[in-house]
Amino acid sequence: MSLAPGRDLDNIIGSFITARQADGRAPRTITDYRRCLDDFSTWCEAHQINIDGLDRDAIRAYVAELRARPTWSEATANIHIRNLRAFLRWMHVEGHTPTNLAQAVRHPRPTFRVETPITPDEIGLLINTCDDESYHSVRDAALILFMYDTGLRPGEVISVTVGDWHRGEADAYLIVWASKTRQARFVCVGRTVTSALQMYLDLRQNPPADAPLFAAENGAALGPMAIGHMLRRRAERAGLHPSRCHPYIFRKAFATSFLDYGGDPERLRVLGGWANMDMLKVYVNSCLGRLRDAHRRAGPVDRMGS
Repeated sequence: MSLAPGRDLDNIIGSFITARQADGRAPRTITDYRRCLDDFSTWCEAHQINIDGLDRDAIRAYVAELRARPTWSEATANIHIRNLRAFLRWMHVEGHTPTNLAQAVRHPRPTFRVETPITPDEIGLLINTCDDESYHSVRDAALILFMYDTGLRPGEVISVTVGDWHRGEADAYLIVWASKTRQARFVCVGRTVTSALQMYLDLRQNPPADAPLFAAENGAALGPMAIGHMLRRRAERAGLHPSRCHPYIFRKAFATSFLDYGGDPERLRVLGGWANMDMLKVYVNSCLGRLRDAHRRAGPVDRMGS
């Protein structure tokens, strides 16, 4: 009796997920694998393709359909393609396929949207809304400055503990575990943010080392949605559009400001936890407003008569 289409593929997908969990991949990465590969399995079942029927043509047909889905952005399709290629490479290494079917499609290029990072003036407006000595004002001011000074991903911000913060005489550093790869790196914190963090932790009366660095008033860790809600509330009070205050825009602002103030790209890559320079370019090249300003200052044709 032959296996129904897709059933043996589902078993292999389950083995792949288990292998990635054993490798220590982050829960968010595992969730992405499950979501993307479940879609692939459903497509294979609909087209009566089992593991023995997988070939380069089938992979290309699936990827072409992903890119043609009218409600999907290029970024969404690329997430599915990257996860599928990881699975196909693993299948070949494990001996499930005679060839590496990941080679049927190219690795997708990084995508980005044109977006000017939040400016120091706009950050100042947000800080001005933290205008009292309440818990939320002190915490939110420290958090806003912290995100701008470190460029951490939202998942990294919420995972940092009090014990990860190491204060020196004038400034401090963090040991941050990347939310995707679970690799550790050092992240520097400047004097102003160090002072704001110390004021906030004093208000919390010396929380234990395993407590989240940023917490609700009851001590519970903040989630990404809570940070997003906080930023939207502060933006409304500051008279800013909510689109100017999502967590990732602070990461863009950190990358751009670091280079504008004389930092070098390689150290920025290390501090920000980017795996390679291509991913860093996604954040820096999207800063259209800064590029316009630079061209106004140095564009050769407009300066011909000067």
